[in-house]
Amino acid sequence: MPTLSSIDQAFLLLETPERPMNVGALIVLAPPRGSGQRFADRLVARMLECPVGPPFNYRLRPGPVRPLLALEEDDTIDPRRQLHRHSLGRGANVDRLLDRVCRIHTKLLPRDEPLWQTHVFSGLPRGRVALYFKTHHGLIDGIGFLRIVSGIVGKSASDRTPHAFWEGMRAPKDAAPGGAAVAAAGNLLRSFDEARRTANDLVRLGLHQALRSLGLGHGLAPAFVGTPDVLKTPPSPNRVLAHCAVSLTEVRGIAARADAKVND
Repeated sequence: MPTLSSIDQAFLLLETPERPMNVGALIVLAPPRGSGQRFADRLVARMLECPVGPPFNYRLRPGPVRPLLALEEDDTIDPRRQLHRHSLGRGANVDRLLDRVCRIHTKLLPRDEPLWQTHVFSGLPRGRVALYFKTHHGLIDGIGFLRIVSGIVGKSASDRTPHAFWEGMRAPKDAAPGGAAVAAAGNLLRSFDEARRTANDLVRLGLHQALRSLGLGHGLAPAFVGTPDVLKTPPSPNRVLAHCAVSLTEVRGIAARADAKVND
């Protein structure tokens, strides 16, 4: 039975309607030339060919001690039951799409169902289709989620292999005997390395902040020393999503001027 880390437990135990712990990814796809008006239907049919893989083939179960929770593998999860179709209506644009996604994102995922949903939106200009995948932060961390999103995108236009978000962490088809143990060891080593780098970044941040307070460095200015009035309100699940396009060159320039990393 898969285990939940203390952080994953916290994401689940601290969740409230005012503080949903959902994470999601939104992808907008342009239809291939000559695909006609049925692009969304064909896309959904191809995705449904894909199996459900870890961690999306797990269900929540009561843990050994209340209120702790555990995960249990379920090979009967049907992606059709987790897939929802939406039509944005006449004259739809990206802003209307983002408004719908914000409303869906704030709703808690039912604990008695798989902790993920796929939403397919049609009606965008030029026949584009949007895919929004929503899951729980207690099921997967941000880096793992980004790896899954990257893994379903083909590296070339000639790649016709169907993929879906719910495939999760796909195992290599040609894995050798004992490959699972090797992969687990590799994942453990990567976890240690990520923890080491995080701890190193925290030490550096603390050092820079200490030097700044002494007037000897350029650490980040502390945020919200005085709480802005706009934040002096009860917590709310409401979200506002906006979008813009910034070139990587511009981002690097901003990072250099702010003495920060591109990721920051």
